[in-house]
Amino acid sequence: MYLAGLRACEEMTLYPGEPTKAAEYRSIYENGRFKVDSGLWNREYYVQKVVVMPGLTAGEVPCGRAHDLRGLGCGGLTLVKAVSERYSGYNRNPWNQIECGYHYARAMASWSVKLALDGFTFSLPNTTLGFAPKINQHDFRTFWSTGTGWGVYTQKPADGSFGFEVLHGEQSLSCLNLADLPSGDVSVTGPAGHVPAHRDGPRVMFDPPLALLAGESVRITVG
Repeated sequence: MYLAGLRACEEMTLYPGEPTKAAEYRSIYENGRFKVDSGLWNREYYVQKVVVMPGLTAGEVPCGRAHDLRGLGCGGLTLVKAVSERYSGYNRNPWNQIECGYHYARAMASWSVKLALDGFTFSLPNTTLGFAPKINQHDFRTFWSTGTGWGVYTQKPADGSFGFEVLHGEQSLSCLNLADLPSGDVSVTGPAGHVPAHRDGPRVMFDPPLALLAGESVRITVG
C-alpha cells in the first residue's frame, strides 16, 4: 500500500508539472520496491512478515484476499464469503472483521474486493474510466464512483451492448476503456442523440469529451 501511494504521488505531481518532485517519489518507490522484492519475494510469492499483537494477528490478510480474487476468481469469492459468515451479526460484530485488518483497513479491504471483481480504473487528468470484469462478463453490472459523481456500468458483450450512467453529480468523459469490447464498429448514443466517437482497440474515444450530469447516460453499441 505504501509503494502504491508513492506511485500515486508521482502521477499526481506530474499532472500539474512538478517533474522534480515526481522524480523524488519515483526514487523512493524504486528503493522500496527493491527492498520488498529482495526481502520478501521467494520466487513464488511474497512472504508476509507480521508483527504479532493481541487482536491484530490477521492484519496482513486483506492483501492476500484481494490477490486471490484477481488470480483465482471463485476461490477468492469463497474466501470472502467464509470471512463474512464469521461475522454474521448473531455471533460477531459484522463491522469488525479482524481478518480485514484494523480500523480504516477494514473498509479498504471491502472496497478492494469490488475493484478486484469489476476491474475499475480511473484517471482524473485524462478523464478516462475503465472496466475489466472478472466474473459474469456476459451480463455484468457494477457501481462506479469518482470525485465528482457516481453511477452504474453495464455490459452484455454478446449483444454488443455497453452502458454508462451517472446517477449523482457529474462526470467528464474522454474515453471508456472496456476490456470486453468485441470487434466491430462502435456507435454511441447520449442524452442528445448520436455522440461522435471512435474506437482505439478496447477504448472508445469521445471527441469532444462528454460532460454527463445526473440522470444522463451513454449507450455504446458494437455492430
